[in-house]
Amino acid sequence: MTAIVLLWCSACERTVEPVPALLGYDYYPLETGFYRIYLVERTDYASNGGTTQSTYYLKELIARTYLSEQQDTIFEIERYLSNQYPNGSWQIDSVWAAYRLPQHVVSVENNRPFVRLAFPLEQGRSWNMNVYNSLPERLARIDSFNVSRLVEGVQYSPALRVLEAADSNLVTKEYSYRYYGKDIGMIESYEENLRYKTDPPYTGQGVIDFGFIVHFKLVDYGKQAMEKQAGASVP
Repeated sequence: MTAIVLLWCSACERTVEPVPALLGYDYYPLETGFYRIYLVERTDYASNGGTTQSTYYLKELIARTYLSEQQDTIFEIERYLSNQYPNGSWQIDSVWAAYRLPQHVVSVENNRPFVRLAFPLEQGRSWNMNVYNSLPERLARIDSFNVSRLVEGVQYSPALRVLEAADSNLVTKEYSYRYYGKDIGMIESYEENLRYKTDPPYTGQGVIDFGFIVHFKLVDYGKQAMEKQAGASVP
């Protein structure tokens, strides 16, 4: 009887490590050299009535890593722009960062951190995207899980959708979502941020005063070799 009790206690004390694949880490891969290229379609509305439409390509490349003061691995993401793909030249636009904690992944965008995914991934899971910044609470929610998504003629499966905003009234509209593919990361995002005219005769008519609509669609992804020198990368 004593031997049985000792064996049982030993099993109780054993720590079970979480399995990344079961948590959903593979929907936001973080690995040096990994890149994604998006077709970006954007429409900007100016308060003077002008509308500007632009189309370009964005490349996100995980260029290097470093340790934070808390000893978390930070992945530095270089972002490049081009007017053409695949034959255009890339120009550096900005540098973002991302890191993963056991419970979620954080994207630092223009020095502002957002929680983009929370683990484990499951239908209906919600979280405050702005928990690490000073913006008001904003709940994101996985409203489609283990689905397929067609983006630029390519079917991605399995995928999930995160609904990040769905607010609309007579004055403003905020609507945004992101799709993530397994072993790829974000495959599509869409955002509307609009303000409507409120003066008569436009009151309640949904006439745009100013704002923007932007749509990111994945066109390529993969992993590239990185140069050995510190701080150097290959766009």
